[in-house]
Amino acid sequence: MERYRSAFVLALLFVVPASGARAADDSGISTQDTEKTVQLSGRATLVLAPGTELIHERGLRLELDGPSGGPVSIEVFRMTRGSVDVRFPADGPRKGVMVRAPRKLAVVAKAGRFQVASHGQTSTVAAFERDALVTVGSDWKPLVEGTARSVGGSASGQTRRILSPPPPSKRAQLLVAAGGTAEGQARWNAVPSAKSYRVRVIRKGADAASVFHAESKSTSQLIRGLKPGVFAVEVAAVDEYGLASAASSAGTIHVVGLVPPAGARSESSRVWLRPGQRAGLAFAKGVEMTYGAASYFVPAPQSVGLFRDQPTRVRLRPIGGTQETAIDLLPVRVTARVALTPALPRWPDDNVRASVEYVAEGTDAPDARPLVSINGRQVNTQWRKQGNTLHAEIPKASGRGPWVVRVEAVDESDHVIGRGFVEVVASAAKGPSPGNRAAVARR
Repeated sequence: MERYRSAFVLALLFVVPASGARAADDSGISTQDTEKTVQLSGRATLVLAPGTELIHERGLRLELDGPSGGPVSIEVFRMTRGSVDVRFPADGPRKGVMVRAPRKLAVVAKAGRFQVASHGQTSTVAAFERDALVTVGSDWKPLVEGTARSVGGSASGQTRRILSPPPPSKRAQLLVAAGGTAEGQARWNAVPSAKSYRVRVIRKGADAASVFHAESKSTSQLIRGLKPGVFAVEVAAVDEYGLASAASSAGTIHVVGLVPPAGARSESSRVWLRPGQRAGLAFAKGVEMTYGAASYFVPAPQSVGLFRDQPTRVRLRPIGGTQETAIDLLPVRVTARVALTPALPRWPDDNVRASVEYVAEGTDAPDARPLVSINGRQVNTQWRKQGNTLHAEIPKASGRGPWVVRVEAVDESDHVIGRGFVEVVASAAKGPSPGNRAAVARR
C-alpha cells in the first residue's frame, strides 16, 4: 500500500507544527442535546453527536501520500467525549483532519469519511469511505474502508466490520399542521447487534437544514415540532461501542400547513369558519384533494372553504399515493338563550330584567347583538356583559298598556339566533283574560 509507506515516518512528523500554523488555542466545540455540524476552513465537515466535546489543537504537516506527494496540512482535534463524524468533499479538501481520542487512539485522513466515538471505557474509530491511518500510541496502521477498531473493553485491538444501516424505506407520511406544527412517527427495521438508533430529520429545499435529532432504543421515534415543509428521515444503527453505521432513509414526511383566517379558531386538523371564509394551505405542492367520500382527486388549491356552509371534510394525499390525511372545516355556530323576569310583570311597579346567554362553537367572541322592542317598536337598551351573558333592565313604557316586550339576539348576518318575550300589564289594572293575552301576544 504505497499511500501508507509514510506510516513509518509519521511518529517523527507527529509533533512537527504546520508551517505558518497558528499556535494551539484550545478552542472548544461542544454539543449538549442537539447535533452540531461544523464546516472547517479545509472544506472538511465535522458532525458532532449530542454530548460531544472537541478541542482544536496545533496543526501538523504530514506526508500521507508518500515522499512524492509532498506534505499535507492537517487540522488536529482532541475529543474528550462523545462521537464525531468527519466527512471530506468528493473533489478533494485542502487539508486533512486528525482526531485524538481517549486511550491514546488517533486517526488521520484527507479523503472519504471516518468516525471516532468514545463510549464508556472504549474508544473506537471506523473508516466508512476510503482507508484511514490509525494509531494507538505511535504504532500507525491502515484501517481498511468498511472496518472499525476499538481500544479498551473486550474488543480492544480487534478489527471488525461496521454495522449495516437499517434497510431503506420509502414510507411517506402526509401530515397537517393546524396549530403551526405537527408530529409524525418514524419507523424502521431492526439491525442485528444494534444497541440503539440515531434518528435525524432534514428539511428539504432551499432552506435545507437538520431540524431534529434523537437516539432511540426501539425501532420507532416520535418526531415533534415539524413546521410546514418536506422532510427526509435518516436512521443509523449504533453498536455497543457507540459507533454509528451509515445512515439510511426511513422515508419522508410532508407537512401541509393549515392557515386559518384572522380570528378563526383551529384545533388539531379542525378549523371553524364563518360564511365566505377560507383556510389557506401552505406547502401543498405535490398534494391532491377531494371532499367527503368522493373518489375523484384534484391538485390541492391554495385555500379551502365550507361547502354550502355545512361541516366539510377535506381529504388530502400525495399525488399518485394512497396514504391520506383529513382536514375538518366546521361552521361557526352561535345560539342564544333569552330570559325575561319576572314572569308576570306589572309596570311601573316591577322592573323587567333581560339576560342573553350566548352559546358559541368555534369562536370565543361571538359577533351577535340583542334587539329590544315594546309592542313592535325598537327600544334603546343599555347592556352589561358578564362572561358570555348580557344583562339589561328594560326601560319602562308609558301609557296604560298592556305591553309585549320582545328580545331577539341576531348574528352578524341579522339571522335570529334566540328570542324571548313577556307580557307586561299596568300596575292598576287587572290581568287580561286568556283571550286578550293571546291577542296582545300577536302584536
